[in-house]
Amino acid sequence: MTNNKLFNPTQKPIGITLSGGGGRALVHLGILKALEEKKIQPQKISGVSMGGIIGAMWAAGYSADETTKIFHSESWKKWFRPTWSENGLISIQKLGKLFSKYLPKTFEELKVPLIISAFCLQTAKIERFESGDLISALLASMAVPAVFSPVRIGRYDFVDSGLLENLPVKPFQNERQESDYFIIGIHSNALTENFIPISTRSVIERYFQAVGVFFVQGDSKNCDVYIEPQEIATVKFSNMDIDKAYLIGYNYTTKFLNEFDIQSV
Repeated sequence: MTNNKLFNPTQKPIGITLSGGGGRALVHLGILKALEEKKIQPQKISGVSMGGIIGAMWAAGYSADETTKIFHSESWKKWFRPTWSENGLISIQKLGKLFSKYLPKTFEELKVPLIISAFCLQTAKIERFESGDLISALLASMAVPAVFSPVRIGRYDFVDSGLLENLPVKPFQNERQESDYFIIGIHSNALTENFIPISTRSVIERYFQAVGVFFVQGDSKNCDVYIEPQEIATVKFSNMDIDKAYLIGYNYTTKFLNEFDIQSV
């Protein structure tokens, strides 16, 4: 861990929160690589959607490079190919087989504590998962409404909560809205102003992205360090361009951290 007081003036344990963002969230891989090079390791991880998956890999002990190789080794188009379920939505359950190849069954088996967020359709609240069935929680967290089927856990149905809270820093805060952690917030869905509407789909995606960013702006103020590579906006939400996203995250974060003159230890 870094001993640079400018970066971590309170010497609190480090908490890292990883946003969702579809293919753009692959930028987390390069960001985590840059953090690893500076020996910055979290004592707790909070994630949602694709950020939750990458966070789970890190929490399980995989390095950023190992996770990147695993992503390259699988045909993601195959695993995300539509399989229509009875309610007319794409079934997400087959992804559980993919996750189970690399991740433990429960949160308790992870090397670093992990919190995964998802939205409960019955209670209309964001729920946190940090114990028990890990795979189901990950599936629930990335079940984008109107794209994937909801995931049932116990008596409740869950979907992706990224639209309402794409930077889940609240799990690190207590009732006084204070935190016992030094929070590094990482947002992978930057919003730029040079948008050109080219289709109905592009307009819908832009609108929902803007709604998510609106909430992120408030949550980012609760981070001690906030990382948001603007260049990732050039990657389409649905584009699984692992190498491009990785380089964007790595180059941006390396430069960002060098400005703090953090020394590896």
